[in-house]
Order: sequence, then C-alpha cells, then structure tokens
Amino acid sequence: MTTLRGLSGVEVGSVLAYGYSFLVFGLQVNLLGPTASIQASRLGVTEADLGLIFTVNGLASIIGAVPSGWLVDKLPGHAVYAAAMIFQAVGFVLIPYTPTFAWLVACYGTVALSWNIVNTAGNTYILWIGNAADRPEAQAFLINMVNALFGAGSLAAPLMAELCASWLADAMSVYWITGALTAVSAVTFLTLPSPEPPNSNSSSMSPAPLLTADAHPEAGDAEAAVVSPALRVDEDNISSSSEELTTQLDDHYWTGGPLTVLLLVIALFNFLNVGTEVAFGGWIFTYAIKQAGLTPQEGHYLNASYWLAFTLGRVVASFAAVLMKPQTLLFASLPLAILGAAVCILAPSAWAGGWLLLVVTILVGLGVSAGFANALALLDSYYPCSGSVTGLLGGVAGAGCMVVPLIIALLAKHTTLQYQGLMWCSLVSFVVQLACVPLALLVGGWVQRSRNRWNDMQSVTKDILADEQQPLLEAEC
Repeated sequence: MTTLRGLSGVEVGSVLAYGYSFLVFGLQVNLLGPTASIQASRLGVTEADLGLIFTVNGLASIIGAVPSGWLVDKLPGHAVYAAAMIFQAVGFVLIPYTPTFAWLVACYGTVALSWNIVNTAGNTYILWIGNAADRPEAQAFLINMVNALFGAGSLAAPLMAELCASWLADAMSVYWITGALTAVSAVTFLTLPSPEPPNSNSSSMSPAPLLTADAHPEAGDAEAAVVSPALRVDEDNISSSSEELTTQLDDHYWTGGPLTVLLLVIALFNFLNVGTEVAFGGWIFTYAIKQAGLTPQEGHYLNASYWLAFTLGRVVASFAAVLMKPQTLLFASLPLAILGAAVCILAPSAWAGGWLLLVVTILVGLGVSAGFANALALLDSYYPCSGSVTGLLGGVAGAGCMVVPLIIALLAKHTTLQYQGLMWCSLVSFVVQLACVPLALLVGGWVQRSRNRWNDMQSVTKDILADEQQPLLEAEC
C-alpha cells in the first residue's frame, strides 16, 4: 500500500501490533454488557447494580491518565505496553472467579487503571512513526485505522459472548479467551524495539544552528580547529541564549498561551466525543426497549448495528485521511450524527421504532466515528503530541465516559424526557463538537503566528550575538 511506503519492517510490525492491541482493547472495554445478566445472576445482584462498574472504570481511566503519559515518554515504550497487557490478561482471567460483587468491581477497576496506557501509547507511537517518516498521509491513515480496530473489538464482544454460550455452554469463558488474546499482544511487544520520539531538531520550534563550522562553509576544518577557547565559550553562550529562548517559547505556549487554549478546545471535543460514543453504545439497547418498544433481540441487533457503523466509519476515515485533512473529516462526519439525533427527536412517536431508529443509529455511529483520532491528528499538526499530552487527553476522554452516561441516566430517571434524553444529550454534544472544530482551527492559526514571531526573534537574536563575536573572529585572524 502506497501509504506505508517509507516505513521500515519494524515500523510496519509495530503498527500491526498496535492495531491488534486496540482490537483486544475494544473487546475488553465492551465485554461487560453482553455478559451482564450472567454476572448479575452469578453474584446475586441486578443488572442495574453493574452500572457501578462503568463509573469505576471511568474513574480508573482518569487516574491512570496521570502516570501513563510519563511512562510512555520516559521508559522503554514497548516494555511499558507489554507490562500493561500482561496486567490486563491476568485481570480478565480472574474475573470469572470473583466471589462477590465488590471483588468484581475491584477487579475491573484495577484492570481499567492500565487501559489508558494502551490508549496513550498506541496513539502516541502511531503519531511518532508518522512524524519520523515525514508522511502525514500515512500518519492520518494509520491512526484512523488503528482506532477503527477498537470499534471492531467492540463489535466482536457480544458475538464472542454468544459463541461461547452456544459452543462452550459457558458465556463466562469469553473472559479467559480475552485474557489469552491479551497475553499474545503482550508477547508481541516484547519482541519489537520501542519507537523513538520525533527529532526535536526537526521541529519548526527548534533553534537554528548557531555559529558552527557548518554555519560558515567558507571556513575550513583547519580554521574550525584553531578557534580560540574564548570564542568557544561565547559560542556556548549563544547556544545557551537560544535554549533560553526555546524554554521561554515553551513556557509561553503552555502557560496560558495559544497552545494551552488549543489543548483545552481539543480536550473539550474529546470529552464530549468519546463520552457520547460510549453513552450511545451503552444506552441504545435500553432506549430501544423502554422508549421504542422493541424486543430484547431487536435491541441487541440495534446495538450491534451501532458498533458496525462506528467501525465502518473509522475504516472509511482511514482511507479518506490520505487525501483529506483531519478537520475536513470532522466537518464531513459530525453533521451525520447531528442529523440522526435530530430526526429521532423530531419524528412522530409512531415512527420511534423500526427502520427509522435503525437509520438514526447508523447515522450516529458513522458521525461519531471519526472524532477522537482526527482530533489528535489536528492537534499534532500544530504541535507534536507527546505521551503526556495524549495521556492527558485520554484521561479527559475517560471523564467523558463517566459523566455523559450518568447525565443520560439522570435525565431518564428525574425528567419527563425519560430515555429520550439520550437523543437530546447526543444532539447537544454533537453540535458543541462541531463548533469546536472551527474554534480549534482559529486557535491553531494563533499558535502558528505565535511560533513564527518567536522564530523571528530567535533569528534576530542569533544575528546580534553572531555580530558581537565578529571582533573575536577578526582578532584570531
């Protein structure tokens, strides 16, 4: 495939490993729903009681966001990745053996602490590989495709649970199979070298080379060898001054500067996008039964249709990203989700079920699919994403997964909207997400102009400092 040209064999192998890990990741995150009735019966609780696990998982993802970025940036990346997958494999093998509901919650919450490592590392390393290859179209394709496999894992969860119940006469065995698949992912990362972060010297924010032999081609190697110690000290001062400017630049960007504002906009987008994605997938089954009057079997098919549309949307976005910018994909996809939610609200109640709800579900699945990956790509186009930044955004997404479903539950329980609150909440969320895209572009332009001004200041300072050293050069001559 032309988008993969320029990548080494190790890089291609790493990308495949990230994709497989995200497939397993999607399976893990969405396995509770298809096995909820069995878990509830086994532990003597109601299915509604299991909702606590979703809240605990979201909270654990937020807590896990704090160390995940640091681990990805500071330690050998694939070793960290493998450790997280081994941790998850052990946890999922143990879940069927939890003796009480409290132990089940604790086991799930403990495993969820490491989920953000997978999310952070996978997305960050894809961006690093794309930056290192200087292939933005490959980067956009890969990050969308890897995240599409998360949707494929989510779609596979109910199917695997059903197959285990039919063929193995034990739906809980799906947890053992998931643990084994996760262990395979861990072994894969132990065999692959970790990727390197993008060379900071290639960034447009990096200082230009100052007063070196390469900077003065007319000076030969012999002249470079006899430069006086005093001049060498002054060269160090010039480099130090340049480094101070770069530090000031970073401080300016991150402490109330334009990049901070851009990060906040992207964080708001991810909070709403991922939160609504999970909330819609988690509540559409209940909506179908309680609000639309469908049968449980029809509700399962509707839920599967949502994740299928979500997965297909990410696959299509993967190929479209080769030709389109991230903001174009967001502008193209989000109106579909807005249309779907709005139609469901405005349609007569007699149309609430059947084919119309299926169309609405497909539109929402397609519309929400391109969000997270392309928001990261949009941010990365203005400033290379580190593990810390990706981890922070993953934590914000985890907060969305905890808050947005809770808001829908509160609307259903305490307002006359009942479960129609799912569509109202989704509509408001998608409208705000769409508004975030031009806002991010506006702030991104501010980032670029600010960066250009600082680069100009660095260039002027370099010339001034170099001129100040000219008498020393003449004295040596």
